[in-house]
Amino acid sequence: MQHRAGFLWVALVMVIGLGFSTMLAGQGSGLPLGNPAYHIMDRLEIKTGRPTPFHSSLKYYLRSDVAAYAMGIDTALIPLTIRDRRDLYYIFRDNNEWLVTSRFPTRIAGPRESIYSDTLVTQVEASMENPRYTLREKPYLGFLYPTPANMIEVNDKFFHIRVNPLLDFKVAKEQGDNELIFHNLRGLELRSGIDDRIYLYFNIVETQARFPNYVNERIRRDRALPGAGLYKGYKSEIFDITNGYDYLNGQGYLAFNLSRHVGLQFGYGRNFIGNGYRSMLLSDFSNNNLYLKANWRVWKLHYQNLFMELAAQSNAGLGANEVLPRKYMAAHYLSYQALPNLSFGIFETVIFDRQDAGFEFQYLNPVILYRTIEQGLGSP
Repeated sequence: MQHRAGFLWVALVMVIGLGFSTMLAGQGSGLPLGNPAYHIMDRLEIKTGRPTPFHSSLKYYLRSDVAAYAMGIDTALIPLTIRDRRDLYYIFRDNNEWLVTSRFPTRIAGPRESIYSDTLVTQVEASMENPRYTLREKPYLGFLYPTPANMIEVNDKFFHIRVNPLLDFKVAKEQGDNELIFHNLRGLELRSGIDDRIYLYFNIVETQARFPNYVNERIRRDRALPGAGLYKGYKSEIFDITNGYDYLNGQGYLAFNLSRHVGLQFGYGRNFIGNGYRSMLLSDFSNNNLYLKANWRVWKLHYQNLFMELAAQSNAGLGANEVLPRKYMAAHYLSYQALPNLSFGIFETVIFDRQDAGFEFQYLNPVILYRTIEQGLGSP
């Protein structure tokens, strides 16, 4: 408990410290990792040659950035196929609260940024007036799926909310294995914005699954599920499964803008730094973790600070009343977009464990180059 309280104190100090900075980038609702829009964005960028206006090595993307990029392609004099149009309108429907945005994000303690110079219309109101905003003629039961992409959607002048189910069911057969491979996921996802200043996201999923043999071998070796935490065994008489897994997982965060060029986010989930399906810098293969993240976006630079509390994925060897062992991670990534098709990145991280002290406040330094701090602490 002392370590957890220490990390929460670190988060508070970070919020106050950044709040007084003068060079602090926009923040808003994020696009969850694995969303089809990531593939769509890559495909459209390659096909059109139109570079994205953000640094693609830092994920997840903001929904506002994705919608703005799709809008730019839709209005440009670029030949588009039927599939291209479908992809664009998938993005418009899935991010319909971001069809219109102000030039700069509204700061949490600042005046509202104007959408249009001659009116006080809010972001949600302006998005609903956009011709790409799609309403269903007859929502199910009068209120379910009022728009094609959202099961429940509420739009108020200063508030919006989107609620959707998360469902995934797959069945397969592996050669030489008498039992089925399957994945049965059910959950709920919610995202919301308040006053164009505060953004919330939450999801919770329950999963029963049986994996291929190569995954089972890794689970037995590590005593942990890839991308998940604690789990228990699962059996199914319907599918004649005797060695499946049952586990619960969830993510959530609160995000807001400190200034026109910096956003802060505090949550529990996963992050990704790098490119490709897996990254050698920071991948999303592990369990969720508590984190504090600052994004600085100015000129051709995107600078990210990430402070995390990590826990062991397995409780193997622990007593009934013992909590999972903790350690901490501090990471910086600086991305410089030198040319539309050329970027450079600098990454540094330190992972440390202080059994008696908890989080080292020296690592809150938001400037890259931790080696001097480590020497000052006596770290090898």
